[in-house]
Amino acid sequence: AIATGDDHYVQFSRTSGVVTSYAVMRDPSSGVDYAVEDARPVPAGATVTTASDTLTFDFTGALTTSGTSSVVRTDGANFYWNATVYHATGYTELAKVAQP
Repeated sequence: AIATGDDHYVQFSRTSGVVTSYAVMRDPSSGVDYAVEDARPVPAGATVTTASDTLTFDFTGALTTSGTSSVVRTDGANFYWNATVYHATGYTELAKVAQP
């Protein structure tokens, strides 16, 4: 985002409410959004949970999605990971927690 000067976002795709893939998208000033890379599927055996289908970042790297932070949770067989992204800076904190 910084190199291009354009906003970018992570787009989560769902099937029946379950996140099945995600893609990094570029939102150029021309107004025609496009994928930076091919969409990535959620690996078999993992579950991704997020409150929003889109996490938007401005060209400085700051998270612009509403709220003070956004959390993406990924559950695996033995652990889950919470990726918390904070506004203004885009700072991301990752916590790995043993499944109960």
